[in-house]
Amino acid sequence: MKKIITGYFFRLFRSFEFWALIVLFLVASYEIVFPWIDNKNEITISRGTFTMYYGVYSTVAVDADNANEHRFSGSGISARDFYVRYSEPISKDAFDKIQYGTSFFYSELDTITTVFERLHAVPALVVLILIPLFLGRLFSNGTIKNLIACGHSKTQIYLASLIFSFLLNIALIFITLIIFAIICLYFMWMPPVYLPVLLEMLLLEILISCMLSSACIAVLFASKKETLGVIASFLLIIPMICFVMDEYGIFGINEVAELDYELHDYSNEEPVDYEEFRNIIATEGMQAMLERFDVLEFDYYTSYNGRRMITHNRSYMDPFTKYAWMTGIYMDPFVSRKIDVLGLTVYEKCRSGLMAINIANNVFWIAVTSAAGLFIFRKREFK
Repeated sequence: MKKIITGYFFRLFRSFEFWALIVLFLVASYEIVFPWIDNKNEITISRGTFTMYYGVYSTVAVDADNANEHRFSGSGISARDFYVRYSEPISKDAFDKIQYGTSFFYSELDTITTVFERLHAVPALVVLILIPLFLGRLFSNGTIKNLIACGHSKTQIYLASLIFSFLLNIALIFITLIIFAIICLYFMWMPPVYLPVLLEMLLLEILISCMLSSACIAVLFASKKETLGVIASFLLIIPMICFVMDEYGIFGINEVAELDYELHDYSNEEPVDYEEFRNIIATEGMQAMLERFDVLEFDYYTSYNGRRMITHNRSYMDPFTKYAWMTGIYMDPFVSRKIDVLGLTVYEKCRSGLMAINIANNVFWIAVTSAAGLFIFRKREFK
């Protein structure tokens, strides 16, 4: 199997398609992954000649000379405190700095998390185009027969093709990260980095990209038709790109919002004990109230010392319908993005186990599509 993978890469680097797709990768990265960075003045200001003004009661002028003083890196707040601010207890001083400090902080966090949430987009696009063009030739020019004649089993050929696509996805994702790091260095910007969250997001992006590749390879090898591989690639690319470019469009956001609407009536929410709630806020501040998401009940609520402090009048839904609906949502390979409609922070998605569910369902879909594709491929005859 190692020889097959080595042969794939040898042929790939000598092919015109590969270098054309590298150009596509660089252009698409600029258009899809990093398009808004040019418009983020709080990031580009260190290389600009303009001055920004912000403030409610007094105006503060920010320019290239003092930009770092007003960015997150100059706030003295730890990245952990910033990420966990609504989900775990932090000091009142840190909470107040985050809550009442410069608006740059939230924009900086949004920038780095958005980059990580889009890491799969361009690598998946490039690999999905490459699979039918490159691996499709195994069938169109008879290479598959030669590999079998040389003693390689169909299982070895299929798994080698799968691993080949996975390695390409991983390499392109890390190249995207390197490009982002270069941009950060150029603008002398240190984004808020909290590795426990970002590494989990990175793993998810790798698995999403590999899941899309495994689905395309399954169709190509099961059908033995390069044309069907192209169709499968197209059907996977279009919704993926539309979702990345318009995440609040029609691709699954509504089903999350609809279930939340059916289960909760937020218009009638109120504290369990209004006087106690007021006393806690007055003595300990808002940082004492923690946001929680219960993945088993699909419930987003506010707690204090483990007790629910905000209740919602719930609409009736029978358990079977509720859990069937939840299962459909949780089996979506993009569920952690689509559930953003509920307003969860990236840390809460990790803390609640939602990100782990998303990682697990992508592993599941990789296993299912690969097993199905391999099973049908092994049944095929090559004459």
